[in-house]
Amino acid sequence: MAFMAMFTHFVVVQLLALLCAFIAKALFDAAPIANNPLSGIAEDLRGPFWLFGGFCFSYALLLCVALAIEIYRLASMIDDYQTHINQTPPSNSPGEGTDE
Repeated sequence: MAFMAMFTHFVVVQLLALLCAFIAKALFDAAPIANNPLSGIAEDLRGPFWLFGGFCFSYALLLCVALAIEIYRLASMIDDYQTHINQTPPSNSPGEGTDE
């Protein structure tokens, strides 16, 4: 469950960074509308969206490294379990090998 939670967190942060990039691009390309009292809002919001999007992207890159380490840890746990199973002698079923 911890691995799936980490993977889901990584995907959500990546989607958030992508959404911020789309919004920042839309605000950058927004043409000013004549006689609009909110025409300057695109310029005011552009910087914070770029900053937040850059932070989300950087955080997602760090999450990618953490996720790679978690995948390695999960693979080693599965390998240890499989090694344990392979080294355990097979058990006899009840009634087999008994002389009564």
